[in-house]
Amino acid sequence: MIPYFWLGCCYLEQAVRTKDTTEAKKLFNQAIDAYQRQSQFVTQLQDKRIRTQEQICNIFWMGYCYLEQAIITKDITEAEFFCLSEQLFIINAN
Repeated sequence: MIPYFWLGCCYLEQAVRTKDTTEAKKLFNQAIDAYQRQSQFVTQLQDKRIRTQEQICNIFWMGYCYLEQAIITKDITEAEFFCLSEQLFIINAN
């Protein structure tokens, strides 16, 4: 794994632990940004199987961020957008 993945994990953990919803939302956004940067890096991998596995892993963790963010902040808008965009990604990938 690349450092962006672990950076995303750190932000996610902090977001889940904080009591301040404004701070949590900021941390969730930083985690999502780190996972998106990881996804950009993964596209450069030569091995298609590993590239696909890494992309699936990143999508999972971004989805988890959006889910936790929706639960903690009581705002599902961004989570719904993520679900719709990832459904389109999966449809286009097939």
